[in-house]
Amino acid sequence: MVSKPITTCLWAGSLMLAFAGTGLTAGDGSTAPPAEIRELQVRPGGLVFSRPGELRRILVTGISVAGERLDLTETARIESQGGIVELGPDSYLRAVQEGETRVTVRAGGRSAEIDVRVDASPGSPRTTFLRDVLPIMNKVGCSQGVCHGAAKGKNGFKLSLRGYDAEFDYRALLFEMSGRRFNRADPPQSLMLAKPTQQVAHGGGLRLELGSPYYNAILEWIDQEVPFGDPKSDRVVELKVHPGEIFMHAPGRSQQVVVVARYADGSSRDVTRESHLGSSNGEAVAVEGSGVKGIRSGESTLMVRYEGQFEMVPVTVLNPRTGFVWAALPQYNTIDELVDRKLKRLRIQPSAPAGDAEFLRRVSLDLTGKTPEPERIRTFVQDPTETHPAPGQPGSDRQDP
Repeated sequence: MVSKPITTCLWAGSLMLAFAGTGLTAGDGSTAPPAEIRELQVRPGGLVFSRPGELRRILVTGISVAGERLDLTETARIESQGGIVELGPDSYLRAVQEGETRVTVRAGGRSAEIDVRVDASPGSPRTTFLRDVLPIMNKVGCSQGVCHGAAKGKNGFKLSLRGYDAEFDYRALLFEMSGRRFNRADPPQSLMLAKPTQQVAHGGGLRLELGSPYYNAILEWIDQEVPFGDPKSDRVVELKVHPGEIFMHAPGRSQQVVVVARYADGSSRDVTRESHLGSSNGEAVAVEGSGVKGIRSGESTLMVRYEGQFEMVPVTVLNPRTGFVWAALPQYNTIDELVDRKLKRLRIQPSAPAGDAEFLRRVSLDLTGKTPEPERIRTFVQDPTETHPAPGQPGSDRQDP
């Protein structure tokens, strides 16, 4: 009888995540000893602010001696000289004035530097519906299917689902109810602000906090005579997510992400807080704030959505068991090499080669959905012809089973 190896195709996905602090959370919920960091990486590798007041976030990753990538963003110390930028809320960097500087990041006993530049903004910064207000409305849920994005709207007010029709939403806000959603004489009294802050009864509950960045952005927009923006230059053409892959060495670890939108005019903006994150496998990976957390061993895809653009980030959570030793099996083709490479990375030992009867049963189920007849199994097993020759040997004349 001749054994025939079976290969199983797996989708390659990987990324690395971890809690940083006095120790890492182990798979069993206990606290592991702090990892020794041999290298510190900062992403993005440089920052360019388009104007003072803009906020951008960086990710800090520690590479341990064992090769694990640990998210140290929340515990990193950020230092800047010259007053060009300052540390803002939630570890965001805020541009203060025009100029260039270098920012030093310290974590895990290591340090790294990145270049930072703040460009001057000609004239006063302009807040537009397309680039500023619509993303806020989508983020706080105004345009969701359970709210005003429903097919018939909600309480007499209709928005496009998830903001797909910006012009329709703009006209609805400006001209329905005779423009009563805006109070140009006293912008803070606008219904668009009074309802989501629950200064006026609102069936959707509290959506904006008074004085919050979102509230202030909408207030500024109304105060600037509610400009729509340029449909060409304010259009998002690309999303960039850092890191581009997440690989966690045990359940219980976390990874923050940074989402940067690039616009048609070449400019870019950090849109992490306004982006929508989702996990394709919530049992293995859960979304928490602006990041993900590994729940159990497995794979998932982090789906990032912002203003009609989507980006997918593969996420892998390893089984934390120790003592894994890779035992290679023979490789007969490129598929075997790719599968083995991933299995080794995931610490999964490949199954032994299948016997003839197993091989025929699996192929028959794959091709026909039925198990083979007993007589066909006996004929196939008793046939001495080699059907999977070693590399370099001539192929077999046996027909498909």
